[in-house]
Amino acid sequence: MQTELEPTRPTRDLVVEIFAKAMRAATLWLEYHRERINGLNVFPVPDGDTGDNMLLTMRGAIRAVDRVSPHSLADACDALAEGALQGSRGNSGVILSQMLHGFSQELRSATRLTPGVLAAAFNRAAEQGYKAHSEPVEGTMMTVARDLAREAALRAEEGLSMPQFLRAVLREAKESVARTQTLLPRLQQAGVVDAGGEGIAVLIEGVVRYLSGESMDEPIASEQTSTGADFGALDLPEDDVFGYCTNFMLKGENMDVDAFREKVLSLGRSALVVGNPQMIKVHVHTEQPGDILSHALTVGKTLHQLKLDNMDDQYQAMVGEKAKTQPATSVTTALVAVTAGDGLRRVFQNDAQAHVVAGGQSMNPSTGDLLRAIEESPSESVILLPNNPNVIMSAQKAAEASKKQVRVLPTKSTPVGIVAALAYSPDAHLDDNFGAMTQAIEGVAGIEVTRAIRDADIDGVSAKKGDYIGLVNDKLVSADPDLSALLVATLEKAGVDEKELLTLYPGEGSTPEQVDAATEAVQKRWPDLQIDSQFGGQPHYLLIASLE
Repeated sequence: MQTELEPTRPTRDLVVEIFAKAMRAATLWLEYHRERINGLNVFPVPDGDTGDNMLLTMRGAIRAVDRVSPHSLADACDALAEGALQGSRGNSGVILSQMLHGFSQELRSATRLTPGVLAAAFNRAAEQGYKAHSEPVEGTMMTVARDLAREAALRAEEGLSMPQFLRAVLREAKESVARTQTLLPRLQQAGVVDAGGEGIAVLIEGVVRYLSGESMDEPIASEQTSTGADFGALDLPEDDVFGYCTNFMLKGENMDVDAFREKVLSLGRSALVVGNPQMIKVHVHTEQPGDILSHALTVGKTLHQLKLDNMDDQYQAMVGEKAKTQPATSVTTALVAVTAGDGLRRVFQNDAQAHVVAGGQSMNPSTGDLLRAIEESPSESVILLPNNPNVIMSAQKAAEASKKQVRVLPTKSTPVGIVAALAYSPDAHLDDNFGAMTQAIEGVAGIEVTRAIRDADIDGVSAKKGDYIGLVNDKLVSADPDLSALLVATLEKAGVDEKELLTLYPGEGSTPEQVDAATEAVQKRWPDLQIDSQFGGQPHYLLIASLE
């Protein structure tokens, strides 16, 4: 019976490969469950995107591992920890990054991977999770990490195989998640378990499924469905939802992390301040974010990934949000979006609750198709996203033919349409939605990468048949036989030096190797650029992207 993975000289590369694949499996399983985890969130109330934040953290960790192509477990662990910190978002993401840091630090010097070694790594992860938060609370992801670490220590000496050992740890993680309701009254009031704790259990389940050879296919909807948190049932003190949820990364040299943490703690609540002398990640709730940001610039040189959320507004929005089980007629403004590709369709349907019309390049929907979607929408007010220049005219004709109030936001590409859709709210009025969505896409560059089907010379760009070509906002800007070089050149034309976030959507014709190589080239050229990736599955375009 196998109880360990021993990286002797001939198998060391194999162990690193297994470790990396296990982390990818955990990330994939989390991606499948992220919306369900988002719906569970209660604490802290403003961080209603726990699943998203944990997923972004894991993606950052995986990208870092892929970038360094590690030849040793130490290399892989160091990259995982560094990437997790840089990619972390929100309370849950920052805590997860610290857990991964502790886990990696314990694991990096291991000569063998055994249940005992993993038990020590789980324990270090739990310790780091508790240290990360200024006000650790029981009944959260920190509790789940501690409970599973205790179970791991008990099981480590039983001679179990690695999958058996991890299944035992997973059982305890799930039981600990269930117990969170008894530890936090607000979870019981809202009828949910802790979202971050559930995320921890899902990550471990992904690893168990991979090591056990179980299917990693996306679960069917019925297996993931759960009731979201009932915010209306919560009895919260007023000061629980007051101020701004402030997130940023501070870069500099020889920064004193502990001193900066003390200052942040004096200016806010629920603070997470972690990092090193060159880079500090901050998540804090404060009434005066300007004071913290001003002080940060006296400590470090530059601010990155700055995000401010008004917690009062968020809480009121969540309290007033209609339950997903209510009839669709409760929608104030409906959203219709045109797109092609399974991944892109899921983004519009799941993240923006849009009615999706199949279509795009070379498969433009008719005016009748769009009109039918408008009429089937559950509101007398509708916003329509054509997401392609060839669909805009049909969209406008459909809007004119409908008796409903219809506004067409003339998006010319799907990634820009996604940015607009994420600013949409089904409970907001038509004009408010249209204004918010219009503002959201100001300055956003839509990028498309495909292959030239013939030799061409357009707008000063010469392309040979078969070359990769890059378009920015529907204009040809670059051509190159190498995909990585092409993406770098296209981003330069799109003004990447003034942007912070690149979101990539690989299409059905791309390969993971192509996407990884192109992403690595971009990250090497612009190390401070945040890069997120989500499968799009669109035809014709190997990559599409938004640059914000």
